Amino acid sequence: MISETNHLTCTRKILNPGYHTIEAVNLENFTNYRKVLLFDNLTGEFIDLKTELAYTFFSETFEGHRFTLILTNEETSEESTIQSLTMNESSLDEESHMTITQMGNSFNVEVAENLNEDSQVKLVNVLGQTEIYSTALRFVDGSNIITVPAELKGVHILIITTGDKIVTKKVVL
Repeated sequence: MISETNHLTCTRKILNPGYHTIEAVNLENFTNYRKVLLFDNLTGEFIDLKTELAYTFFSETFEGHRFTLILTNEETSEESTIQSLTMNESSLDEESHMTITQMGNSFNVEVAENLNEDSQVKLVNVLGQTEIYSTALRFVDGSNIITVPAELKGVHILIITTGDKIVTKKVVL
């Protein structure tokens, strides 16, 4: 089992106001996770897609970040755990003073100050299951360039872990 929690931002474009349904299919691809949660950022509601295979919601015309998909093995009973599961990329970036800019197969990681410990940099598939690339390095104040192999293609999640702080970014190579 995977011990990490992975977040995927789900951007939606709703052209017609009304009721809409999100259905969970191919859940057999998520066997490494105890919970597959859909978090509705508008209502604050969690939906466990392993027990409820569909979520129906009302929306006016909308475009943006309405949902977060959370893949985890953590229990979500405590309020602090729920808050940590719903933190999105921008709040993690602000908290760690780190910004990530993609430039093809390279990433410019800017930090506001030298980090006193090594950071683990991983590139995983969009399901968070398969580690495709991994390296450890120490970030210094300013720009830090990370280059991944050019043969890597597709949608991936870049995960940077420094101590107990995690920053993620969805990337298309």
